[in-house]
Amino acid sequence: MNNSSENQDIPSRETNPAVSNTSGAFFDPAWNDLPVPAWLGNSLAQEQPAPVQETEKDGYTFKPNGEIRERGTSNLRPPSTESLARLQRERGETFLREQRYLEAIASFSQLIELEPTSTYGYTNRVYAYFAIQEYAKAITDLDEILKLQPDSAWAFAERGEAYRLLGDYPKAISDLDQAIELDYDLGQAYFSRGSIYLAHKDYWKATANLDRVIELLPDYPTAFYTRGEAYRLRGEYRLALEDFDHYLDAEATPWGFSARGQTHYNLKEYQKAIADFDESLALTPEQVEVIIQRGKAYLKLGDYAQAAANFEEAIRVKPDDAWAYSQLGEVKRLGKNFDEAIAVLNQAIALDPNLGWAYASRAEAHRNLRNHPQAIADYSKVIELDPNSTWGYIQRGDVYRAMGEFQLALNDYDHVIEQHPDNAWTYVLRNATLRQLEGYKLTIEDYNRAIELDPESAWAYARRAKAHSQLEMYEQALQDYERAIQLDPRRLASFLERADLLRSRGDFQRAVVDYTRVIEEGTSLGHAYAGRGEAYFQLHRHEQALEDFTRSLEDTPNNGWTLGRRGEINRLLERPDQALIDFSEALRLGSEDPWLYERRGRVYQSLQDYAQAIEDYNRALELDPRFYSIYANRAEAYRKMEKYEEAIRDYEQVLQQNPAAAWAYRNRGKAWFQLQRYDEALSDFNLVINLEPEAAPVYLERAEILTQLGNHQAALEDYTEALKRNPDQWRVYLNRANLYRLLGNRVAAILDYTRVIELEPQNLESYRARGELYLETRKYALALEDFDRVIELEPYEAAGYNLRGEACRQLKQYYEALEDFNRSIDLDPVEASAYARRGTVYQQLNELDKAFDDFEQALELDPNNAFALGGRARIHAKRKNYARAITDYSRTLRLEPSSQWVYEQRGYAYLWANQPEMALADLQHYHQIEPGNIQSSLLYCWLKLELESEGSRAEVLQELNAITKKQPASYQGQIAAGILDGLSDKLQESLERLDKAAELKPQEPWAYFWWGLFAARLDLEQPALEALTVSLQLGLPTGLMETLKTLAGNTRFFAKHGRGLLTSGEPDLPQPQETGETEETQLQTFQDFLQGINKTFHQKGQTENLASIPLPQEPEKSLTPPNGNLPARETGRTDILGQGLQNYPERLKKVTRHLMLSDTADQG
Repeated sequence: MNNSSENQDIPSRETNPAVSNTSGAFFDPAWNDLPVPAWLGNSLAQEQPAPVQETEKDGYTFKPNGEIRERGTSNLRPPSTESLARLQRERGETFLREQRYLEAIASFSQLIELEPTSTYGYTNRVYAYFAIQEYAKAITDLDEILKLQPDSAWAFAERGEAYRLLGDYPKAISDLDQAIELDYDLGQAYFSRGSIYLAHKDYWKATANLDRVIELLPDYPTAFYTRGEAYRLRGEYRLALEDFDHYLDAEATPWGFSARGQTHYNLKEYQKAIADFDESLALTPEQVEVIIQRGKAYLKLGDYAQAAANFEEAIRVKPDDAWAYSQLGEVKRLGKNFDEAIAVLNQAIALDPNLGWAYASRAEAHRNLRNHPQAIADYSKVIELDPNSTWGYIQRGDVYRAMGEFQLALNDYDHVIEQHPDNAWTYVLRNATLRQLEGYKLTIEDYNRAIELDPESAWAYARRAKAHSQLEMYEQALQDYERAIQLDPRRLASFLERADLLRSRGDFQRAVVDYTRVIEEGTSLGHAYAGRGEAYFQLHRHEQALEDFTRSLEDTPNNGWTLGRRGEINRLLERPDQALIDFSEALRLGSEDPWLYERRGRVYQSLQDYAQAIEDYNRALELDPRFYSIYANRAEAYRKMEKYEEAIRDYEQVLQQNPAAAWAYRNRGKAWFQLQRYDEALSDFNLVINLEPEAAPVYLERAEILTQLGNHQAALEDYTEALKRNPDQWRVYLNRANLYRLLGNRVAAILDYTRVIELEPQNLESYRARGELYLETRKYALALEDFDRVIELEPYEAAGYNLRGEACRQLKQYYEALEDFNRSIDLDPVEASAYARRGTVYQQLNELDKAFDDFEQALELDPNNAFALGGRARIHAKRKNYARAITDYSRTLRLEPSSQWVYEQRGYAYLWANQPEMALADLQHYHQIEPGNIQSSLLYCWLKLELESEGSRAEVLQELNAITKKQPASYQGQIAAGILDGLSDKLQESLERLDKAAELKPQEPWAYFWWGLFAARLDLEQPALEALTVSLQLGLPTGLMETLKTLAGNTRFFAKHGRGLLTSGEPDLPQPQETGETEETQLQTFQDFLQGINKTFHQKGQTENLASIPLPQEPEKSLTPPNGNLPARETGRTDILGQGLQNYPERLKKVTRHLMLSDTADQG
């Protein structure tokens, strides 16, 4: 609605401290030379004057009636005139400072009697009169001052201010002009004069005077406030905001916040306005006008609940405020509570029968309820109160038309056109009404008769053209307009009407020509610019259309139709903020047009404000339920809000109207997909492809559904179909690559990722995914290149550094890997995999403590990180915490059963923990998966042979033979051949092959172990003992010594040295008895001893192992090598190794050669 009440703002309904200054004149000592106290009047105006009291000073008693007595006596003792004047001056000044104004006035009155020619008493009594708002008395004193000092600029300024406060503006202006003439730099005079101009709405003069005040007194905040008000009332809101900000920085007052809030409101910055109104009300809570204005701001934001709460609060504070009731009624109406609205508006009208806004709002409520007679009565009252209310006439005409009272409607529209001939919308309404009257045939007959009587009447041809146009006889209409223009080319109305007709018929170019002719002549500009703007719009010349609509609105600012069209152009030009302003203003002007709601909904949707968009779509459908295109837009808004079921219902509405709308099936399919109802989604996409078989994106989307349904082959076929139709769709390649990767087809995935990179070189996902595949396929250098690119594209993404670090680790570039893992952890301190991988690098660098800390941190962040568990297990094994190692390896396998390497490592851990049966199970599993790992296969063969005895001998020999053939010259090949020879009783050949193995890898324990075993069988006691001891010192699992029990051919060696090689005599371990047993008995006892050891370690939870137990102190003869030294595991290698392992294999070879020579001699 457009009513004068709507545009009321706060300063017109509250006390304005700058305009209606009740605080007195400006008491600033900078403005005069008098010795007055430096205080301002704002705080004084609110004080009540204290009663005059008796006081004492300097030995005298001063009575309220002005008598002076000597203190302590009843004698009157008048002091000297000079002394009395000094005392009265001091007393008066004291009373002023203490704000005891009546006593001050009494003292200064006495002073004036004593010094009638001095201005001092008058001047200070003026201050006191201003403080108690006795402005007339102040003027009398100022008159006296001017008699004494006719050129006192200060006195003229103060008297002008007093006249201003009394409302005598002519005298005020006269005095203030005189003050400024006497003293050009007297700031108070400019301020008072500017305040008067502001009160008289002469805002330009007001700002000019206030500019001068601020120039002279830049630290005077009230000047900024007052100028801000002037700017606001001039409509220069940004300048006003600057001044209000400056004022509020200096003084946080309720009126300052309310004025700034009103300015934000004028700028349609409603949230900021509310914030300022809140601040104002926090300082002074019950300001009715501020509460109302805050409610209006909430109303503008569409928050009806908050708006109503504010208006109700205003009514609570001031129950007789009609304006508050009218605003509350409007909220009820907008909330579609029409009956409640009418009841509240009745109260507003009862309080103020001349409140036009209340009648206007009540008329709208009656109209919504189709109470047409009541609506007509209220619109008529609006017109009665404001005869120039265009809005009232148009709305009443609309209701008359709805009632079928077409002539009455025409009367109202004609009245508007008569007053505002450029109001285009009114023409539209009038023409619609005329058409309903169906009186054009009779009109044409009248015009025919007129033309017969006067063939040169241009007016008659133009009127007949209008009638022909209304009867859709367009050719005849154009002919009549042509004739009318020939007869009177100066009649611009003919050009304007013909332009309208041409535009309605789609002949936009000719319409532009006619509109331009009218515009060039400078008449009917609003209508002509609007019409030409629409023609330009239809010709897709949007910038020109925008310019014309803007010019039209300059001429007719409240034209809803033009605002709507300009809003549409701004929408198409992607200027959503301006489009919103235009559409909203058009709707505010009362044009309940569903098209406007629909278009504004689209703008909100483009801004992703889907809730507001849906609200507008709903309102448009209420007004026109057959506006079917809205369902499509609303469906999309619902889908974006993830309200998929509501979206589906709207798509169904679209499909009922157009069953061939492929896009609707497609979008409904997307909604089904989000609801995980993949069968329904697939059905919709099948329909889309049937309707549009060449639409490449649809194949892509259907492929995603098929993937979810697990139909991967069909999904791949759809991706391929999409690429056939558009080979350059990088997203299709990307999705297909992801699917290939899911299916394990790494080569195809890499090819597709490569194609994505060719088409979209900045695609981060493809570089990352391809790099990960290169890692999986051990193409580490290629992976490194891809991860370099990932980091180049996204230098602050932790994952890129994490992956590149892994590539460097696999390439054994450990320090580069550490750098990347550190950077990854800096960027993302909670990513467990980075710690786990860095731990592995530290492990490779033998920094076990750092490695262990990283694995611990990784597992704290992710207790199920298998990579970290495996790494920690390896460190436990290195630290001989085999039980913990086994626990971690077992957890790793539960998390990742496909990690085969864990079986090998756990097998070794079981060996070191003296659990050979468990070791055999793990190594057997690993051997079946990775038969090419010769070392593990050798160990598996030997354990199988020892633990399963002769039943597996043939199988083991076959495995050993296969290993020998694979790598006959390698370390493992020589050991396998040596074991094979030894098991085949070719002991000398066995020792010779094991010699070669020891020579190849002198640091490995395995060759020495097997050599020692087979040497013992040849009764080479001392060399066998030395070789077995060296193997233990080099890290051989102690549990393997259990295989000594197979040396049944040398029970003496077994009984003599077995226990010493295995363990020390801990008190809780079973000990063999020192009884003179036979070798066979000793062997059986040793077998029992081993079983006891295993049982004991199981009971201890496998927290220790035999390799960590010192050798026992046996009698010297039992284990003393020739050099007299015992193997001491606690202190490292013994003298058995001599100067190093490089010499020890040579020693074994000498033993073997000696053995062979001896054997040859025996044969001889």
